[in-house]
Amino acid sequence: MGLGNSSSRGFGWRGFGWVLWLVSAVTSSAGQECPTDQPVVILFRGSAGYWPQVEYLEQRLRGLGYCPSTWRARDYGKAAAWWHARSTANGQAGPLVVVGYSSGGDSACLFGRKLARWGLKVDTMVLIETTLGVSVPSNVDYCFNLYESNPGLDWIPILRGVKVRRDGCETFLENVDIRRDDRFADLRCYGHMNLASNETVHGLVCNVIRGSAGIAGFASHPSRVSPLLALEVP
Repeated sequence: MGLGNSSSRGFGWRGFGWVLWLVSAVTSSAGQECPTDQPVVILFRGSAGYWPQVEYLEQRLRGLGYCPSTWRARDYGKAAAWWHARSTANGQAGPLVVVGYSSGGDSACLFGRKLARWGLKVDTMVLIETTLGVSVPSNVDYCFNLYESNPGLDWIPILRGVKVRRDGCETFLENVDIRRDDRFADLRCYGHMNLASNETVHGLVCNVIRGSAGIAGFASHPSRVSPLLALEVP
């Protein structure tokens, strides 16, 4: 059953489009009120609000003491304004973690660029299967990009994850290709549409956040040691 053959049988692109529309209809973007002394994790969903089981990741983040605030990809500007207003009201900015899945990964980088205009930074950014490869702005201390290259599908943006680049050497950037990195061999059975819903990936996201926490100016850190080197894949 191929996605491209929607006229005769199968789910097809038309059915897939209806799913995205329904997801968009029932998801919303709203900045969650977080205590001023609690670190925030801003999460960006994929196209039309798509990110199945993101609520389980939110639950794990709360267990680690973070306050998750989840947004649709297209609302990165609203999210940036929300964070700017919060930072101004609190008299301080951060620490801030941003996680983006699919087109939400591209939005995470665009969100970072918005913050840069106000002189605000992102402490840690985690990208999962980002689709367009928007470069990581230089106001991001550390960025971990998890993706799976797929020569057969990489020409379809909605079904791919890609490597990203950084705008400046201020950012410590790690690109991890599941297809080439044997540490993540168990994740190769997942695809673009369900990788970010996987419990192992949720655990990995939490480990990356914990491993990079509290390292100011990560890219200029003398050792430049990856947080992953000290962590086991969950």
